[in-house]
Amino acid sequence: MAIGRHDRRITFIQAVISTGTSNEDKITAWEEIDNNPTVWARKIEEGGSTAVQADRVTHSRATTWVIRFRDDLNVRMRLVWDTQVYEIVNIAEADEGRQRYMNVLTSLLDNIYFT
Repeated sequence: MAIGRHDRRITFIQAVISTGTSNEDKITAWEEIDNNPTVWARKIEEGGSTAVQADRVTHSRATTWVIRFRDDLNVRMRLVWDTQVYEIVNIAEADEGRQRYMNVLTSLLDNIYFT
């Protein structure tokens, strides 16, 4: 895979967790990860769907992002592109070569933005 096809800048963010009044973990904010949060990626649209949940029309769109391999990502993080927030569904090594690239499968979070 040619690295020139990586034409989008994406940022990985993680939850800021605090302890609630009942001693439960509570997400209070989202912040960029500590190590190299913004990277180049190639965007592959996988398709989308529309559904009604709780009397509200919601849209879901699956997107795969191909990035250079790294071992510090997990599915509890989120990905930001162009202020839109994507939930990370799966992280897998890409077929191009061992620990060279990886696929980050995401789902767009409707009406959630990160600036």
